[in-house]
Amino acid sequence: MGTAIALPLLGHFSDKVGAHITVPIAFLSRAVVLSSFFYISDPDTIFSYVLCSLIIITSAMQSSSVEVLFLKTVPKEIRGAMVGFLNLFANIGTLLFTHYGGPAFDTIGPTSPFIIIAFGDWIVATLAISLVVIGLLK
Repeated sequence: MGTAIALPLLGHFSDKVGAHITVPIAFLSRAVVLSSFFYISDPDTIFSYVLCSLIIITSAMQSSSVEVLFLKTVPKEIRGAMVGFLNLFANIGTLLFTHYGGPAFDTIGPTSPFIIIAFGDWIVATLAISLVVIGLLK
């Protein structure tokens, strides 16, 4: 439900300000939400449920903003192949996270998979902001 409301708003915002702003915002917002899992002591609280809902919304925002940027910048002659590569690498990331996230959960703690993904989001957000500042992401 939240995604059904958030994505059209994100699309409208993206059309107004451009993908060079929405991509860093999407990565930053998900990084903040995932980092917040570090502070959960009881998974049965309203805070946990709100964070779970926000993960779904911010993940959809992140995915759609990257795909929009990707589809707007890739030449139409190779767009299909590039979308295939995008999905291939997304699936490889899911496979790797599944392989390493489970053992991290078992050995480090229940919040560790969220912190691992948050760390990656912070890195990509920093990279995206750097690209905006130097003018390579327009």
